[in-house]
Amino acid sequence: MRLDATAKKISNGDMEIGVDQDLFNNQDEIGSLTKSFGIMIHNLRESMHSLKQSNEEIVKAKDSAEDLVRVRTKELREEKSRLLASINSLSFGFLVVDSQDRILLKNKAIVDLFAFSDKEDVSLKRILDLLGGSILEAEIKACLKGGGVCEMKEIVFEKKILRALV
Repeated sequence: MRLDATAKKISNGDMEIGVDQDLFNNQDEIGSLTKSFGIMIHNLRESMHSLKQSNEEIVKAKDSAEDLVRVRTKELREEKSRLLASINSLSFGFLVVDSQDRILLKNKAIVDLFAFSDKEDVSLKRILDLLGGSILEAEIKACLKGGGVCEMKEIVFEKKILRALV
């Protein structure tokens, strides 16, 4: 096959093409160009093969990572369910509150203690107001500022005496 036809086939992605052996054996500039074309075709084939292998390895690694993420996500979901079940089975009230005083988690004992409905949006401010408001809030803020664990005893609510760990 002539060099111009070979170049067109290569530019269209045909890497199985070869150069005309008659031209390859010429000892002139056409022969030299044909040899260079042959080397170029060989190098392109190797590069394409290497890219294909690399792509297959990347796909396998991606699939493996996705499988690992799915397994770990399932494990974390199961662990979260066990933790929430444990927290909800506690006989005492349990709250998790973030630094903006948003309640992230409350258990059934808290809901029952304050007679909140399950659907009710409960705020820390509302709980503090029920427990005596600003004095308790000031104690909690001071404790949080100190960075340690504080225990507040004898918080009176209705006919119950509560304690809080902050």
